[in-house]
Amino acid sequence: MRVVFRGRRGISLWPTNDALTVVSLVFPPEEAPGPGRSAQAGFYASSLREVPEVEQALAGAELVSTPRAAAVRNARRRAHGPGWVLAGDAGHHKDPVSAQGISDAFADAAVLADALHAGLSGSAGLDEALAGYTATRDAQRLEAFAYTCEQAELRPFGADFLNDLARTAADEQAAQAFLNTFVGCDAPSDAGWLGDSH
Repeated sequence: MRVVFRGRRGISLWPTNDALTVVSLVFPPEEAPGPGRSAQAGFYASSLREVPEVEQALAGAELVSTPRAAAVRNARRRAHGPGWVLAGDAGHHKDPVSAQGISDAFADAAVLADALHAGLSGSAGLDEALAGYTATRDAQRLEAFAYTCEQAELRPFGADFLNDLARTAADEQAAQAFLNTFVGCDAPSDAGWLGDSH
């Protein structure tokens, strides 16, 4: 995986099946191309060509599907009510810039399964068990939600963040701790998602 930021645009290259690569472009809404697929495709292609290391990485590559665009809204919803419960993106939807969606879905499913078992087996009241699920979900998600909202603004990184990132990248244990936090395996430390700059 490779991620490159230029100004308020971010490009990520994700290896996937059958020797294909997903190439994602994120940009602020005010830079959006005009309507129509051809305008979107032209904007996508020119944005990739503007970054030399991306253009080089994609040299000789073939576009195998039409670029698609989507606007994403961050949203936190009530977790449960009479006869229903929400998990993953349905209840706590975050911009994909932080790549938290699938990790959140798995974590929510594990906590929700325990809550439903407790509520349906009679070891706890169902409302009480689902309230516990809600509290756990929110405790696990709120800091990541705030981080994602901040990153989704696509503001250029400040010097403090870049210095923290360089120190983290140079320290194998710090890099592993950051990745474990980023993908949801560990809770963020008191210092935040990446040092004091966040």
